[in-house]
Amino acid sequence: MSHLNIFKNFILAISVLVFAISCSKDNADRNSIVVDEETTTENTITEETGEDENTEEEEEVVEEEEEIIEGPQDDPYDESAFIITWEAAYDQDYIWIRTNPDVDTPYNFTVNWGDGTIDTGLSENTIHEYAKEGVYTVQITGDFPAIYNDSSYANTKLLTVENWGDIKWESMNRAFQNCTKIVFNATDVPDLSRVTDMYAMFASATFFNS
Repeated sequence: MSHLNIFKNFILAISVLVFAISCSKDNADRNSIVVDEETTTENTITEETGEDENTEEEEEVVEEEEEIIEGPQDDPYDESAFIITWEAAYDQDYIWIRTNPDVDTPYNFTVNWGDGTIDTGLSENTIHEYAKEGVYTVQITGDFPAIYNDSSYANTKLLTVENWGDIKWESMNRAFQNCTKIVFNATDVPDLSRVTDMYAMFASATFFNS
């Protein structure tokens, strides 16, 4: 074989090798691009999924906060109110606040029943039913010149007087009659300047402590 042929074969081998290397590099670049695209796509999906998960968690927190806000709340004491506690002995039990028909001042009062219910503009006897048994703090404000209790099962549910408030009482006739469990925890003094009748005020109030 002549030197010329050997040289030609050498050049051809070099060309084939360069072409092979070039093809290999192109394939590697393409694979790198595909990998980069897949990685970018995965990262994008992960970020979007993370945002959705965070959004769902935030919505759950908001819903829980709304439930707490919408739930029953403890009402603060109104120092101007006549505050008493009553016992609901069982679910759907009731209490009965009675008015005295013999007083001169018309009734126009508000009752906060201690279970989230407030009734306004009341002018006569009023009954309230509690969904659950328990002891409830009841606050009465407005024109309420007398509380009146005669023989009634409801009287036994009146447990305490916690505050006399700013009410100007006109009568204590049978105010706590037959309230067999009542005790007085109030530290203020009732305004009795208009009271002229205390008949049977504490009749059968066997736990009376004032």
